[in-house]
Amino acid sequence: MIVDLVNYSDSRGGAARAALRLHRALLKSATKSRLRVVEQQLDEAGIQGVTSSFSRATFRAKAKAGRVLVRALSSKGDDSASAAFFRSPLLRQLNRSDAEIVHLHWVNAETLSIEDIGKIQKPVVWTMHDMWAIAGARHYEEGTRWKNGYSDGSRFSLDRWVWGRKARNWGGIQVVAPSNWLAEMVRDSPLFGDLPVCVIPNAIDTNTWRPHCKVEAKKTLGIPSHDIPLISFVAMKGKHNRLKGSDLLGETLRILYQMGQEFELLVVGESRPASGGGWPVTAHYPGFLKDDELLNLAYSASDLLMIPSRQDNLPNTGVEALASGTPIACFDIGGMSDLVDDGRSGCIAKPFDCNELASKVRAMLEAGSGRKKQMAFAARSEAENRFSEPIVSAAHNDLYRSLLRKPD
Repeated sequence: MIVDLVNYSDSRGGAARAALRLHRALLKSATKSRLRVVEQQLDEAGIQGVTSSFSRATFRAKAKAGRVLVRALSSKGDDSASAAFFRSPLLRQLNRSDAEIVHLHWVNAETLSIEDIGKIQKPVVWTMHDMWAIAGARHYEEGTRWKNGYSDGSRFSLDRWVWGRKARNWGGIQVVAPSNWLAEMVRDSPLFGDLPVCVIPNAIDTNTWRPHCKVEAKKTLGIPSHDIPLISFVAMKGKHNRLKGSDLLGETLRILYQMGQEFELLVVGESRPASGGGWPVTAHYPGFLKDDELLNLAYSASDLLMIPSRQDNLPNTGVEALASGTPIACFDIGGMSDLVDDGRSGCIAKPFDCNELASKVRAMLEAGSGRKKQMAFAARSEAENRFSEPIVSAAHNDLYRSLLRKPD
């Protein structure tokens, strides 16, 4: 079986990491997978990027033009939106390739136009890493206008125009949602409500991502190896994204500090700010860890990972933490309940109740060594039993075969 996975990048962004991991898992399962990307940074088997300098420059120019047009046409000058204006040469490649299945992931930045997607002449699977496919131009929506096609209002609306193009051009797509939350959003969507949707989580290599000795992990990262609990937070530019909840993190940590709880903070994904960051406790900044081994060690060094998002699907950071044996603390939003078994592999608080989250985090940090080992074991078990490569690749292969009606 031959499958073409399509994503803008092979390594930049959460969707890229998820697509790359699925590609690797499929290859190990003996499925011939190709990962077709615009932006290729990795030299790995089966990854096919845009080869000519002219084509790369054309894609960059179209992506820039698309951003300019979106800012001009959006009432809020929105940078976090995509309209998929321009036709792509990738469509012809997909239709002419020997692949039996086309599996889309994050195809914005003018990877494919809305019209291109409707012209793919093979069974299409689409793993949705955000809300863009079911909404208008935005990748996440906090309101409900996407449920009525943005029909309210008489002025020109970029969201309404983009949504209308999707309605006219799309159909016959098999949707994959990494979380039950996003699957329910798809079922509520007028665009996709009549299309089949299944839940298959993002994969992770549990042989590579594994628990490490905390003392050794801290030593490698240059963090003092004392008994003060270490809370980690993966920023990845999240401080500038309201939906990632860095303000909620700050409030929760302030409350935790006022409770008298001793802890330190590990901030992954950004450099130490000149002002010190404004945290109430000592903060360690290992920077942006491109090396998965170092990121694995960062999780292993931590007593828990905070994911304070206001809206999220199934963040890779959470799957990575579980594989590293690190419990998670979060709010009950989006796909977080698919990641965290409250009281076993972490804790979940009512949405945006920082007092409750701080209290639950304190209970986790003050637990005895036996209880902490139980939670670490539960976290690791969740990763092995639900997100490991063999399980996720098998679910995808079953789906592909059902679309092709092929026996084993």
